[in-house]
Formats: sequence, structure tokens, C-alpha cells
Amino acid sequence: MGSLGEMLEACAENFGEKTALVVEEARLSYTELNDMVNRAGNALKRLGVEKGDRVTLLLPNSIECVVAYHGAAKIGAVINPLNVMYRADEIRYIMGDAGSKAVIAIPECLPIISEIRKELPSLETVITTGEGDEAGAASFHRLLEESVQTSPLVPCQDDDFLFFPYTSGTTGKPKGAQLTHGNMTINAEMSAMVHIINRHDCVITALPLFHVFGGNVVMNGSFLAGATLVVLPAFDAEKMLQGIQEHRATVFEAVPTMFARMVNLPNAAAYDTASLDRCVSAGAPLPLKVMEDFEAAFNTRILEAYGLTETGLAASNPVYGRVKPGSVGIPCAHTSVKVVDDSVNELPPEEMGEIVIKSPAVMKGYRGLPEANAEALRGGWFHTGDLGRVDEDGYIYIVDRKKDMIITGGYNVYPAEVENALCAHPDIAMAAAVGVPDEERGEVVKACVVLKEGAEAPSAEDIISFCRERIAPYKAPRVVEFMDGLPTSSVGKILRRELR
Repeated sequence: MGSLGEMLEACAENFGEKTALVVEEARLSYTELNDMVNRAGNALKRLGVEKGDRVTLLLPNSIECVVAYHGAAKIGAVINPLNVMYRADEIRYIMGDAGSKAVIAIPECLPIISEIRKELPSLETVITTGEGDEAGAASFHRLLEESVQTSPLVPCQDDDFLFFPYTSGTTGKPKGAQLTHGNMTINAEMSAMVHIINRHDCVITALPLFHVFGGNVVMNGSFLAGATLVVLPAFDAEKMLQGIQEHRATVFEAVPTMFARMVNLPNAAAYDTASLDRCVSAGAPLPLKVMEDFEAAFNTRILEAYGLTETGLAASNPVYGRVKPGSVGIPCAHTSVKVVDDSVNELPPEEMGEIVIKSPAVMKGYRGLPEANAEALRGGWFHTGDLGRVDEDGYIYIVDRKKDMIITGGYNVYPAEVENALCAHPDIAMAAAVGVPDEERGEVVKACVVLKEGAEAPSAEDIISFCRERIAPYKAPRVVEFMDGLPTSSVGKILRRELR
């Protein structure tokens, strides 16, 4: 596949004046995008950034984020993407551990950078997307204006590091996952291939570009295919429907909470979404009721898919072929998936165990963590920590995270199963299930529930009874808490650990 920088240059040559990227009022053709990326790469080079140097991006979804991302990639730098909502301690730890040489940040993040800069000996350059030079930071826009648009491409091999995201996990410090040019480009190719993205598509998303799903699976997969990519700065259900209508989007890629919020919008039917051919859901289990309601409301289809930061897209239901609701589909090209027991023995179809993945898109390892690597990459397979099964046809079903499993009275309860039951309730918009301590049973199931707008508020007893009609009594919640909203990560995953 070559490097990511080579990929973008090929896109500019192949697709030229076709619209590549739309963010709010800004619109760039493939040629214009590549020219801006070249200017960014040349600017970073002029500031002393070299191949292998870490460049931290503290940027929300924006033109600047895309340009900085690909500008760093073109010169062989390693992209270290961070969430702009991170606080000083989080940024200090990750930038220090990554050994960042440069950071490109929005103005709002500059006070934190100034506060922690003395504790980051490797940090030499601070760049801001704000107006003018400020707080010891160079202006990104001025640097682009002063740079030339000739290609700054630095040759990179498949095994050269490119992307350095930190996974939060459930305990301990975040781990830096080392992804290579080969990992990223082949996964972008696999993503475009499995979802049949082509130059006639308009792909719309609000997924954060600093994440592998938004940045590589969606953004780079769309670019590689020559599609037009419309990116919302942040997710808003009504603005997403407006965007689909305005841009005649054909593909919408999102996480389950986004589908739930859109389908529960009171005026959703007012928008013309007839152009929408297919949607992709990943990042967390998609409740069947949400899938059914969304497909019915917008006359489209949702292809549930599966992947992790460390693996990229690994499986998906096919665009053409059998879609199995509740399944994340079949392995992507070049990818093997199996289910194993605690002794790493492969299990037969329908038996529950841990999902493990082998693919050229799997990371090369966590930085500086040999014990974590030995555990995660045993026998050449990435151990996901996800529990699931594979059916006779090879379709994969993710049941839950190992660490999220609730053990009540000796029985295993998987939160996703409880959440499916909860979301089938006509008055519930979103729900999450967690375990809470109980003297008799060890743990019992607690339901955290967000009601639909205008719903007649059911009682906790009503909801418990509703669930008992659909799942075994030991799986049904014994406690219900009504909430205005559920805590979610930057990608939109419900954060069960915060609810716990």
C-alpha cells in the first residue's frame, strides 16, 4: 500500500478537483487538500520536526486537524492524537510518555501547555490554530501561508511508526498503541472495500478524527476511495440530519448512541434522508431495538462492525450478502478472528470465550510495556478482552467486555443483554447496565435509564417487570436510576466504569 503520505498524493492525482472534505462552510478539493497538507509538512520540517518525531495534536474535528494529521504523516512524523477535553494531568502524562517534540493545539488548550511545558523536556515547538503568535506558540495559519506547496514527502516503510494513540482502558495509566504506516493504510483499504465506499459516495460523520474509527476507518478510508467526506465538528442529532439532507449523504458512520439520539429526535421525520443508502455502527454493541427503529424511520440499513484502537476495523456485516442483526459480521479481508478459552484453546461454534484477532492492521505493540505486550499479543494473536462467540456461518457476536461482566449469585450477566431488554421499552431512549455491590449476591444489576422526551415516566418496578418478561430473572435489574443523560467517551461509548 505504501505510506499514508503516498496515499494522499495518489488521491490528489486521481481525484483532482473533486470535493474531498467539507467541514461547516469550508470545502476542499483533493488537490487543495493535498496542497495544504504539503504546506503543513514543509512548515513542520522547517521547525525541525523529522522522521520519527512525535507530533501531538490537540485539535477538534476541523480542517486544521485533517491538514495537521496528514502534514505530519507526509514527513514521517508520528501522530500523537489527544482529546481537547483532556485535563493537565492527562496531557502531561501522555505527551511525556510519548516524548512529543511538537504540539499543534487550539487556543483553549494553550494555558495547559504553558502550565506543563517545563515538565516536558522533549517539547520544542508549540503551534496554535488561533490568530497570530501567542503564549510562546507559532500561528499554524501563518506557517501555512509562509510555506511552499511542493511535496515534502519523506519515504516511509510499512513498519515505520505513524500513529500513536493512547488507550484509556479500565484501570491504570493509558497505554500508547504503536500503529505503523502499513497498519493504517491496509486498514483504510479494508474499510473502503468492506463498506463498498467509492468516488460517488458522500460519507458523513461526527466521529472524532483523533480516534482510529473516525480518523482512519472513516477519513482515510473515504479519501482512498475518492469519496467526499463531510465532518461535523461535534455530534448533534438535528445537525446530523440537516447534514445528511443538505449534502445528500449516502453513508453515515457512527457509534450506537448517535443512532439512538437521532431516532428519538421528535422532529426526525421532517428531514429528507432518502439519499442515505447505508450506515455503519461500531465502537459498542448496537441494541437491536435501536437498529430496527432507525432502519424503519430512515428507510436505510445499519451494518454493525467491530474493531479496536489496536486492530482497526476487524469485522463487519457485508453490504452485499447476509446481514445478521446482533452480529458484527464476518472478518474483513486479510483478517482472522477466533474465540478461545482461558487456556487459549480455540472453541467450537456457539461457545463463549475471548475474541482474538490476527491481521496486518494489528498494532506492533504498546510502547515500553513488554508485559502488557506479552499478554495482549500471545501467539501472534491480539487478545481483545471482549467476550463473544462465532456461529456456524462464521458470523461474530460480541457479548461484552470481560471487565464489564456482572457476576450475581454465581451467574454471569452480560450488560449488553440487559441493555437490549431495557431499550425495547417504549419509553426508554438510552440505557446502561452495571453491577453494584450486594451482600447476599455479591453484585446485582443496576439499570441507568434515560427516558424519551415526552415519555410517560414509568416506575422502577414497571421497568424491572418489563425486563423480567424478556430475560431471566437473575439478569433483570434490581435497581433502576433515572438520569438526564449517560456519560460517554469522546467517541460516544457509554462509560460504564463511571456509572459504577
